[in-house]
Amino acid sequence: MLGGGIRSINASPTISNCTLLRNNAGKFGGGIYTTNGSPIITNCAFIENTAEDGGGIYTITGSPTIVNCTFSGNTVNSDSYSGGGGLYMVNGSPTITNCTFSGNKALGQDSRGGAIYNRSSALITNCVFYGNHSDMLGGMFCNEADTPTLINCTSSGNSAISCGGIVIWDGSLTITNSILWGDTDKYRNNEIGNFYGTPPSVSYCDISQDGYAGSNGNIQLDPLFIDPANGNFRLLRGSPCIDAANSDGASITDREGNERYDDPITPNTGTGPFTFYDMGAYEFQGDIDGDGVHDDGDRSGLIGDNPCAGGEIENCDDSCPTTSNPLQEDTFPPQGNGIGDACDCEANFDCDQDVDAEDVTAFLTDFGRSQYYNPCEQENPCHGDFSCDGDVDADDVTKFLEDFGRSQYNNPCPVCIVGEWCSY
Repeated sequence: MLGGGIRSINASPTISNCTLLRNNAGKFGGGIYTTNGSPIITNCAFIENTAEDGGGIYTITGSPTIVNCTFSGNTVNSDSYSGGGGLYMVNGSPTITNCTFSGNKALGQDSRGGAIYNRSSALITNCVFYGNHSDMLGGMFCNEADTPTLINCTSSGNSAISCGGIVIWDGSLTITNSILWGDTDKYRNNEIGNFYGTPPSVSYCDISQDGYAGSNGNIQLDPLFIDPANGNFRLLRGSPCIDAANSDGASITDREGNERYDDPITPNTGTGPFTFYDMGAYEFQGDIDGDGVHDDGDRSGLIGDNPCAGGEIENCDDSCPTTSNPLQEDTFPPQGNGIGDACDCEANFDCDQDVDAEDVTAFLTDFGRSQYYNPCEQENPCHGDFSCDGDVDADDVTKFLEDFGRSQYNNPCPVCIVGEWCSY
């Protein structure tokens, strides 16, 4: 009945690096049930566990610490009342940090909290919620008492009959530096709904719901997630959530352990001791392709004015900011052109950002030239002599075909400069 996987009573165990899969509790805590203790739960995965309440974890009268855990596909269901598809918290002061809740469900005619049901003073930091569902209230979070706090969380794609994001049934709630965008419901407010509780304290958040933007640092603008359909809620360059949060009381690192980053291209509109912290669970790192090289590595405020080359990755700009190029190879032409090989378009002869029929014509005009026939020379260069060996041959055809078909709609070529690349 209690704790389908693990039951902890009057104890504070350390549970780490575990997977709790498809456990079932007839009543509370499909994965873990804990009471009157302060367990430390780290780096664990709770997957497809079931119960009436607390599909992943049920905690009562204690202060558990839950860090770097994932709650996915857990379900609670009852003919009457059910809550907390991923996590159910009653009393105490739980701390939830750097966790992801996805695809959890609270089913039944009086279900509450697809991801979390709360009646505690929980502190929830750097957590991501997406694709969770409740048949009734709060697809992401349901607060029925007490005063929990959410800091730097991201909620998107959660759903419920009423309040797809957060519902406050009683008590209150403090939400800071968070993004609530794209949660859906059928009847009431899509992101935050307050039934009988105190109005929530919401500041420096991006919320896709009227009534919050324009005060306390809140905005209502598309956060520009990289790929929300596939669970990637990191921020694209240009996101209004970059450098726009309150650093007072926020963690110095994000969901992935990255330090806070002051993007030199984005004006700081945040507050607190440092005005460059980001909203949401993920701090923008100024590195769109994630290869470890900053797009504006020299922090000049311009991207590409000082491209990296030859293995240099410090104090220079990513030479190919949209495609991973961790070694910053720039070998074409042999002296380099400031565009990383990973995204360079050597066959884009006319620099119109595509490789099309015009480039084919230019290539065929010179195809077959060699040191024995109309050699490529400084005064008479060759289109398509990609290796700069003085001829246009089968090796160059292979390289041309790699780029042929690229266009503004399909892997566009970066901006380039028309010129003679080879020195003969």
